Amino acid sequence: MHVLEGRPPAELIRAAPGLGFDYLPLSPDSADPVATLANERVPKLLRQLEGSYDCVVIDSGPLLSATEARLLAPMVDKVLFAVKWGSTPREVAQIALGLLRGSAFGRDDLRDAITAVITQVDLERHARYRYGDFCENLLNVKPHPA
Repeated sequence: MHVLEGRPPAELIRAAPGLGFDYLPLSPDSADPVATLANERVPKLLRQLEGSYDCVVIDSGPLLSATEARLLAPMVDKVLFAVKWGSTPREVAQIALGLLRGSAFGRDDLRDAITAVITQVDLERHARYRYGDFCENLLNVKPHPA
C-alpha cells in the first residue's frame, strides 16, 4: 500500500462513482504484504480511517492460501468469514476458522469478533431441504407475468 510508504491516506483514497463508497487501492508494485502488515503502520492507518469513516472494510485473500487475513484479524473489530455454499467443504471451513481463531495475537479470543456468512446460495435448491426458513416460501411463489 502506498499509504504505508509515507503518503497520507487522503491523497490516495478514491471514490467509487455512483456506488457511495470510497476505497484505497493497493499498489501493483506493493512490497511483500506480510512484511507490510507485520509493522505498526497498518494499525495506525486503521485508526486514522476509523476517525473519518463509519465503517472500514478490508478485503483480504483466502484464509488458507494467504497469511494476510490472519495478520489483519487482531487489528480489526470484526471479521466476516465468507464460505461459498455448495463448494467449500465443511472440513476446510472448520480448519480456516481454527486458524483464524488462533491468530488472536495478544487478544484473549477472536470468537466474538468472527461472523460467518454463506455466499452464492441456490435459494430454490435450499428451499427443497425444508429447513423451515424463508426459502420454503420460494416453492410457493408463482412467477409474475411480464
